[in-house]
Amino acid sequence: MSMDYREHMPMNDTTLSRFRQFLGTSIHDGYTRHRICKSLKKSHTNLYTILTAKSLFDKMKRDLPNHIERMNKRSSWDVNKFASNRRGRELEKMLGNEYLLFIGCIIISSKIYMDLSYTNFSWIEICHHGIDQINATEKLILQVLDYDVSLQWIELKKMYDEFGTMPGEILSGQIEMKQRKGFFKWAFGSLFRLISCVDT
Repeated sequence: MSMDYREHMPMNDTTLSRFRQFLGTSIHDGYTRHRICKSLKKSHTNLYTILTAKSLFDKMKRDLPNHIERMNKRSSWDVNKFASNRRGRELEKMLGNEYLLFIGCIIISSKIYMDLSYTNFSWIEICHHGIDQINATEKLILQVLDYDVSLQWIELKKMYDEFGTMPGEILSGQIEMKQRKGFFKWAFGSLFRLISCVDT
């Protein structure tokens, strides 16, 4: 399978328009899809990162009921009901923001491919959300996915087939999809330990 250089390039207006329609299988609200595509155009994100993000987004939505059930079980045993209720409200608020959830999936997707062109801070200017919201959304997505962001080749190929584009060697050979469950847990654990030390 030969490499298609277009996969490395930012999506042009035609491809972006097709993706906006394709995103309708995951997000029904037209304005949310418009905002996502506007941000993707500003960020110059390439196609394979975007399609991987959509796959993660769909996977997260499938895993969400189980995550909520686990949260409810934990909260029923939680002594601090006030903190538990607050976490529940925060979760509900974040889950209602499909725009930010998809941007969070884009951020995770770019880290899977070790694309360091954008940090979480860089996304502040693109999506006009604070760094705390961006970090919290990314953490929530990883928790829902149980930090398992590995994708099977067949899943990505199916995504490309549905979109109408064949993936090149960038997905099948040059970049090996690895399970980064341990890495993400370690990275977030270190980050939030550092933040809690600074706050105290």
